[in-house]
Amino acid sequence: MIRPIHYLILGIAICSMVILAGCYDLEGTVFERKPGGGIGQKIPGVEITFTSEDGSITKTITTDNTGSFNISLSTGRYVVTATHPDYEDYTSAPDYFVVTGDGNQIGNLFMKRRSQ
Repeated sequence: MIRPIHYLILGIAICSMVILAGCYDLEGTVFERKPGGGIGQKIPGVEITFTSEDGSITKTITTDNTGSFNISLSTGRYVVTATHPDYEDYTSAPDYFVVTGDGNQIGNLFMKRRSQ
């Protein structure tokens, strides 16, 4: 039988691992990129994948109903890809998103609508 104290100990252990691993929050919003270069609506349901430079870490998240996301990542450089059925695929390659560990970071993405 698992007692409440066991849950507390497990919670403390998990929090300690996250702190020791140096995970930091990256948050942002995915916007539509208008044909003329302007910024359009926020895009919900975008699947975003972060892959570390050496390929050892891959994390995927989906934007919420406001087109926003929040993910915890270790410091380092990440190639970012984003997909949505109504928009052209996005990739940051050959560039990277850099997670520095300097508090919360913002990383907005912009996607072009697919041609009809």
